[in-house]
Amino acid sequence: MNHQLRVFSLEEKFELFEKADAICIKAWPEFILHDTVGGNNGIIFVEAYKKYQLLILDQEEIAAVINTIPLQYTGKIEELPDEGWSWGVTKAISDLKKGRKPNMLLGVQIVVNPDYQGKGISSFATSQMHNLMRKYNLEKLIIPVRPNNKCEYPLIDMDEYIKWKNEDGSVFDNWLRVHQKNGGMIIRVCKKAMKIEGTVSEWAGWTGKQFPGSGDYIIEGALNPISVNIEKNIGRYIEPNVWVAYDK
Repeated sequence: MNHQLRVFSLEEKFELFEKADAICIKAWPEFILHDTVGGNNGIIFVEAYKKYQLLILDQEEIAAVINTIPLQYTGKIEELPDEGWSWGVTKAISDLKKGRKPNMLLGVQIVVNPDYQGKGISSFATSQMHNLMRKYNLEKLIIPVRPNNKCEYPLIDMDEYIKWKNEDGSVFDNWLRVHQKNGGMIIRVCKKAMKIEGTVSEWAGWTGKQFPGSGDYIIEGALNPISVNIEKNIGRYIEPNVWVAYDK
């Protein structure tokens, strides 16, 4: 790990917000950017919780962006909602507006600048997210993880996918492996973590692919097939993620 890496909150380096946002937008498949929960709430939580958004800098370059948001959750960890990411962001904004005291930290995303991938940044970023939970004296860090190798196996059920192991016994998926090595516990699959809907022409624009008939389609970057209904002029994508939790 490069010893020159420095970590700042967005509160300290807000002038880098647009640059950081551009890195995040570029990292995702186009269709993901049309999730309404993120679209409606992203700026709200960034503005309200600048100290919970981190930038990892190498000199003046952004090596990674870390987004988190505190929320209140008093249920059992094993019963974290099936709606995962969508639930977490919506709940955190509701808690903020109603003045509920948070006790958990939700990991929203870690985006590593493509120029810095393969250099151990993801593990370092994960540890910084964990440190943030301790810094603000929250009970747990909960993350609806998007397993980054799953898009190569869109027909495999996520419950089955997370059981896959490498020859050395480690978890097959890169991101899940990073979290496990950093002390994260795989809790359960959240099958409806994100829902994206659009017209057939919108999906064609997002993916560069034609959808001439109704049915399920495999598209680049998606963890599951998308379902297209030509008669109703709608394409629907429901993404599964995996709940991972960290104790103090």
